[in-house]
Amino acid sequence: MKGKRQFRPRAPRAVPGLVDRLRDIVDTFGPITEAARVIERSEGAVRKWCRGKSEPAASDLRRLCEASGYSAEWLLFGTDLQGRCERENRVLAGPARLMSS
Repeated sequence: MKGKRQFRPRAPRAVPGLVDRLRDIVDTFGPITEAARVIERSEGAVRKWCRGKSEPAASDLRRLCEASGYSAEWLLFGTDLQGRCERENRVLAGPARLMSS
């Protein structure tokens, strides 16, 4: 039909730096197989996240943060709970971590 445009959905954009921050967290577990075991996901899924080939579900991100002690805010946005930028954290003290009570 003339004049009718077809809708083409765009691929979702990855959060800038998310893959790098995911790698930082996964590296804290040692081998990728250990990270996958701890969060109960396949090694292949974790490898895809670390290569930026797929994105983890929210529940996977939550499990990674809980198991590693990293804040979800830092993982997703590159800021810690006080709102410092990712660059400051890496230069001064490394990635933000949640304080344990």
